[in-house]
Order: sequence, then C-alpha cells, then structure tokens
Amino acid sequence: MERSEQDLERVRISKDVFDGLETIRTSGATNMLDRPTVLILAREWGLTETADWIESVDKGTYGRLILFGPEILDAEEPETGEPSEEPNIHRVIIGLGRRASSVIATSYETEEMNAPIDPDSLVRIDIERRMLNQNLAEVAKLRMQLDESLTDIERGIKTLQDLIDPENY
Repeated sequence: MERSEQDLERVRISKDVFDGLETIRTSGATNMLDRPTVLILAREWGLTETADWIESVDKGTYGRLILFGPEILDAEEPETGEPSEEPNIHRVIIGLGRRASSVIATSYETEEMNAPIDPDSLVRIDIERRMLNQNLAEVAKLRMQLDESLTDIERGIKTLQDLIDPENY
C-alpha cells in the first residue's frame, strides 16, 4: 500500500491539546499508542479539549500524531539560546508517575492471574488504586500550572531585561 503525502505530514493541533497530551505522556500513566486509555485519562484528569480532540479524529490521525509528532498551531516561537535542562522536580514527578503506573498495572495483572488474594485486601487494593489515580491526575494538573507559571516568569524576566537594557538582551 502506497502512502500519500498527507500520511507523512505532522498533525496540526492546538497548544491546549498538545499540553494535555504532554501531561499524560510525561505522567507515564499509559502508553500513548493506547488511544482508549489516553482518552479515559484525559477525561478523568479534566483535560477536556484534549479528550474532545481525541474523540473527533480517526485512529490514523491519532497514530500519525504520536508517531510523527504534532505541529502546534498557536505555539510561540522558541527562544534562541541555551537549551534549558528539565528541573529536578519534573524528573521526580515523572519518576513517581511511572512507578505508580507500574504498580497499578502490576496489581491488575496479579488479579488477572487469579493469584490468591484475601477478599478484604481486594477491596483495599481497589480503593488504593483509585486514590493513586486521583493523586496522579492532581499532580499532572499542578505540573501543568507550574510549567505555565515558570514560562510566565521567564517571559517576565526577558521583558524586564529588554526594558532595562534592550541592546544586551
């Protein structure tokens, strides 16, 4: 089957949709190729625009986005200069998200293997899984807010520097 030019083009999405997808991706909560789970997480985490976008496109478009990356429609031009290293707190959040997701997945696998688990423990396992998912969603939202605040601070610093000494900034 021959691929058309359109099949190789990057998918155009808004910054809000991208931010939602990026929140899910960096949380490590699921494989991004698992479209149904990404959609569920987007809904659970209040990423409405992202969830609506996922529902509005076909599987091929979604797959192309994941494989080739997006073209963000309303993205700002990247600043030139030194690439910034991701702050330590972000690595910690990502690491914890991945660990939590792994433990949640392992708990489901253990149940599916019909491992002998006390019925009272099954209830507690279900409660803990739900709480952990809620906490992951809250952390993802807070991380987005933190990222936005850090971007606003960087923008404010640059503006102030330009105002103080436009020739050197």
